[in-house]
Amino acid sequence: VCLFGCESTGKTQLAEQLARHFNTVASEEYARTWFTFHGDQGTLADIPKTARGQWAANRAAELLAPEVVF
Repeated sequence: VCLFGCESTGKTQLAEQLARHFNTVASEEYARTWFTFHGDQGTLADIPKTARGQWAANRAAELLAPEVVF
């Protein structure tokens, strides 16, 4: 399940709550971790890097999830 919306609106918190409710997992928000480590100013060149990282985080969550990932 993909939650989409503006930043700082509670999507991560909602995903974690939904995952607990449905006894499954929530995928890490990779871009947040990446920008925290590399600095808040990203460029267009960073988009493919964060996309690959998000794909990997989603894949890792899929391996742990019984059925659905938030």
